[in-house]
Amino acid sequence: MKYKPTWDLRTIPDSEFNSEAARRRSSRGGGRPKVMKTCDKCGAVMSAREMRAHKCTTKAQSAELDSRVAQYQQNPEDVIPWERLKEALSNKKQKGGQ
Repeated sequence: MKYKPTWDLRTIPDSEFNSEAARRRSSRGGGRPKVMKTCDKCGAVMSAREMRAHKCTTKAQSAELDSRVAQYQQNPEDVIPWERLKEALSNKKQKGGQ
């Protein structure tokens, strides 16, 4: 049924009015439009929801990680196992952090 300006909108039941309004909103793409933002660290453009899930590193952090990986690849035996490090930290904490 097409709208006519002579209709009295107060006589249309709320359920009919709301369902028609929802139908028209959904035909336009529905919902709020995405607000795009730029990540301060990497410059990627994404929605607010994507930004909350986004994990990136700065260029300095990426360079540090790359140098650590390269250092490990050159000397793979020159590492401290996690168990030994955990034990050393635990002992240090028990001694009062000295």
